[in-house]
Amino acid sequence: MLNILSLSVLAVLLMGCSTLRPPVVMPEFQQAEYDVLSKTGSGGVKGQAFMKTKGGEFKEAGGDRVTLRPKTEYARKLVMLPASLYKCQVVSTVILKVCDYDRTTMADSEGRFEFTDVPDGTYYVTTEVSWLAYYPGAFSSVESKQGGTIPTEVTVADSKVSTIMLTR
Repeated sequence: MLNILSLSVLAVLLMGCSTLRPPVVMPEFQQAEYDVLSKTGSGGVKGQAFMKTKGGEFKEAGGDRVTLRPKTEYARKLVMLPASLYKCQVVSTVILKVCDYDRTTMADSEGRFEFTDVPDGTYYVTTEVSWLAYYPGAFSSVESKQGGTIPTEVTVADSKVSTIMLTR
């Protein structure tokens, strides 16, 4: 009993010593970067999103949202953030106005997606591919979320359709 109490006290003390990650400093949202973006176009972006598991299985982004976001300094900072950090520490500091310039679609069952009427320019395309892995435990199975966010950069030029593959 004394050992369990000692371990509990030690665990609490060690938790008090842990340091929080410093907050992420986002650049100031520059409306002027977005004001110059074309709103209409005749180009496109199409592709497929998937990941390969350590066991060699392919996991498609079937039914997942795919986002096309114009490349700006603000968007560059967002796409560089690890998803876990973005979800935990940055959400309150992100200017949601950036989402007004996003285009979104859903990937089909094979992870294929397409954006039409896209103006010429450079964009970030992102999606999340995830699945659950189950591991047998001593008393019950443990499930673990696997996968992650996949970003890539694409350029639409001369009103043509750019084909990409989102994978890692």
